[in-house]
Amino acid sequence: MTKSRLLGTVVFILVLLAIFLALPWLSPVRGVERAWGKLIDGVADNDFKDVTSVVALDYKDGWGLTRDEVIVLAQTVRRHFIVCSIDRHPHKVELSEDRHTATVRSVIRVNGSGSPVAQAIIQVSGQTQAETTFEWRRGSWKPWDWKLTSVANPEADQGVKMLQAEAAKAPQGIEL
Repeated sequence: MTKSRLLGTVVFILVLLAIFLALPWLSPVRGVERAWGKLIDGVADNDFKDVTSVVALDYKDGWGLTRDEVIVLAQTVRRHFIVCSIDRHPHKVELSEDRHTATVRSVIRVNGSGSPVAQAIIQVSGQTQAETTFEWRRGSWKPWDWKLTSVANPEADQGVKMLQAEAAKAPQGIEL
């Protein structure tokens, strides 16, 4: 075998290997999971640049919150934590037939330490069995271009009321 033929064979094998290894990363499902991870890890790590990058400009949820409002709310709640971790397993990703929208469902558990507000959030998240639903939309042909369009949790209203009750009990009040 000549040197040029051997080199061509090696290059061909390397190209095939690169394609084989890259294909899973180009999957729309993997793109949704990466965006979702960026969102959850961004809140836990107090990195709201990452959070902002994955929330759609036209975000709107069942509580009437817009993109800016939900980011400010998340920042305000996160400030009550000294240490915060968010467990998000198990989860289920459902991709639409057209592969342009997706839903991620998971029971979210918040752990850590912080103010009484943080402790109440930890307590409520530990007791809930309701799944949180994250709605995503792909913004372009790119399989990694996913934006969060909505979040829903049927027990969230109950949790917010509990936080408000705890705030009312505090001697100086707690700013949410």
